[in-house]
Amino acid sequence: MRGADDLLEAAPARDLIFCGDVVFRQPGLVTPTQVTAAWHNFVGGPAQVGAVVLVRNVARARRLLLQTLNVAGRAVYLPANATHSLVEEVKRTKAHPVFAPLDAQLNLALPTPVQIAWAEPVAGLPIDPPGQASFLVIDHADTVPIGPLSRGVGDVLLFGLQLSANTAEAGALLCFRDATLAAQASRWLSGADEPDWARATWQVQRLAYHLPPQQQRLAQLQQALTEAVGIPLRALTNPCALAHGIAVQVPQECTAATFYHYAQGENTPVAWLPFVRPLHPAAAAANLMTAAHLERWLLAPLGLHATSDVIDQTVLGIAKAAEYLGVRWRTNPQRAAAYAYLPNLWSFGLHRRQPIAPRPCADCTAEFDCHRGLLAATQWAVC
Repeated sequence: MRGADDLLEAAPARDLIFCGDVVFRQPGLVTPTQVTAAWHNFVGGPAQVGAVVLVRNVARARRLLLQTLNVAGRAVYLPANATHSLVEEVKRTKAHPVFAPLDAQLNLALPTPVQIAWAEPVAGLPIDPPGQASFLVIDHADTVPIGPLSRGVGDVLLFGLQLSANTAEAGALLCFRDATLAAQASRWLSGADEPDWARATWQVQRLAYHLPPQQQRLAQLQQALTEAVGIPLRALTNPCALAHGIAVQVPQECTAATFYHYAQGENTPVAWLPFVRPLHPAAAAANLMTAAHLERWLLAPLGLHATSDVIDQTVLGIAKAAEYLGVRWRTNPQRAAAYAYLPNLWSFGLHRRQPIAPRPCADCTAEFDCHRGLLAATQWAVC
């Protein structure tokens, strides 16, 4: 059985790094205009996105956008767990980074209306855009777009293109709702800012091939966790980026660190979000509530080449951790009551003709297929 460390290496961000798949290569030269048009169509075309700009790397894309917005001397609101690289780019443009808290669902919580907010979701997880920002950037530098973007979600969206393992050449995609702003940003570009156009051509083809089945696998994992574990999840509703996995919220009734270590002890590929994206050191002292919210979340990663055995092991380990700590099916009290009733049946035997009280419902309990780690609801008539 593979260890958790091995499985974490197979997260989508690593799988999607371009490796020169010859099956996707096309003959002939492709111009930058054609590649840009292909990416524009991939994220929805003019109906969804005003214009797109491809840049050599994420750092340059961030600096380009900050220069275009003329943020020097202004406040840019960042999440309390913003990456060090993002904070440093904001500082380089002479702007003032201001750390905003995250709510219990890891959304950016702006206390008052602000001019510029820069959200940086973790591992491609969806967020609810804050409504108090005049201009909103959503920074998914650690993952890729999944296709047509929803209208009205962010003024600019930034994605990593994963063209190379070398971050200086990995590529970035800026999606502007306003084509005029995109044209202004393009004026700051030089020849050194251009990505590897050939790799960018092949990468858009790879994504069109890989992402639909990956979205299906993520939905399968989410459904399995819902049915077999029954604790809160971060629903992948209206996603714009490829999530690295499913976010699982540890219930308040148990200690998050204990839950994480129990799941790890079952050889489960799970990551703790305070490890994945900790608070920025400059924000730690003033954001204790954000730290408390962040520690409640685990990430069950799912790579592009994950098998059903990997999904089963992920579900089974998290289900066991919830079982050990008494929080399994917290979101489904009826199922929890039926499961709690099973020991009565096992102790007294199903052959008894007299009803055994108390009953979770009129005529049924729940039976579980532990071999696969998934719930199989079955009617048991005990009369």
